[in-house]
Amino acid sequence: MLLSPVIAAQPWSPDYTLHGFGTLGAVHSTQDDADFSGNLFQPNGAGKTRDISTSVDSKVGLQLDADFANDITVIAQVVSEYQYDGSYSPEVEWAFVQYHPLPELSLRAGRIVTAPFMESQTRLVSYSQTWVRLPNELYSLNPITHKQGFDARYQIPQGHLTHTVSASWGTTKENFANGANVKARDLWEFEYRLDIAATTFRLAYSNINFDLNSTELSALATGLSAFKDDPGSNGAAARDNIRLIRNRGGTYEIFAAGLQHQPNNWLLRSELAVVRTDDRTFISDTHAWYLTVGRRLGAFTPYLSVAQVKADRRDEAQLSTEGLSPEEAEQVNQLNQGVALTIDSFTFDQRSFGVGLRWDYAPGLALKLQFDHVESKDGARNIGRFVNPTGDFSAGNSANVISLSMDFVF
Repeated sequence: MLLSPVIAAQPWSPDYTLHGFGTLGAVHSTQDDADFSGNLFQPNGAGKTRDISTSVDSKVGLQLDADFANDITVIAQVVSEYQYDGSYSPEVEWAFVQYHPLPELSLRAGRIVTAPFMESQTRLVSYSQTWVRLPNELYSLNPITHKQGFDARYQIPQGHLTHTVSASWGTTKENFANGANVKARDLWEFEYRLDIAATTFRLAYSNINFDLNSTELSALATGLSAFKDDPGSNGAAARDNIRLIRNRGGTYEIFAAGLQHQPNNWLLRSELAVVRTDDRTFISDTHAWYLTVGRRLGAFTPYLSVAQVKADRRDEAQLSTEGLSPEEAEQVNQLNQGVALTIDSFTFDQRSFGVGLRWDYAPGLALKLQFDHVESKDGARNIGRFVNPTGDFSAGNSANVISLSMDFVF
């Protein structure tokens, strides 16, 4: 009672809390013609570049919370992990102000999390997850982890049920290793979550209006522009392909559903996501899913997992070589091939089977060992979720991947 007037008189004197997390990981891949990576932004990984890579999963993060007495919290999180430029330069992952005008309502503004999927809120905190890494097939559908914007979250307790609804908006920019970048100009996300004892259901929708930029895409669009004024079929084909290749204002929608069920010492986790794109982007419609089953046996958790990503390849218009000079025909053939390769590069068809063991050997410490067999599907014209391929890598290739990691939190 004596302290209450003191706290009320100093509403802007925060209580600070420091949190930390990290992963030390090593990965070996049997595939010599491409690298197995942690996400699409990493320039290389295990396999082609190194037999054993420590860059795929290793990371460290610090988070500082400043709690004010007037229901306001300021949170800043900095993470160092392997990036597109080959560095481990620390990056501000979160930096936002959170306000609770009501106990059930949370409002945040600043650099906040991008959360299209069930585990997105703790995507970089591997200790909170059963696996060594989140299933690449589904989580690579949107590898963006943060955005600048705002969100609102409202919880509705109802007996033994808890309903949670949230909405967010933001913008962001991410760089790829080949010099390309993606700008999300409008990134809307909506979520409904239902918690019932040991079970969680989740439905989510994301709508991203984006630009994808690269020197190669610009050069290809410039080459196609030489034919866009043709009054015949080549002019129409050139204009259609320019719209795809320039990728300005394309729409990328994600419909996602998730389930977590943890009765007694069993765990079941599964998510399904469907991506729909429009005709302003060369990225194909895609769907992905995973299923993981495990059981806790004291400090040990063995688990099995299966995952798949598959795209319906977008068709491109073909420019004809009929009636062209040999030089013009060669140029048209190169342009057709360039458009086809661009579409192929974002047309994924891969599945994986995994078995792993998690050992919680001390509070805040977990050791994980995981084996994955990863297949880029035969007959497809893509390289799955591998990166940095040689010219000898082709669809239908596979890899056995062994991962060992130590996760910690404090």
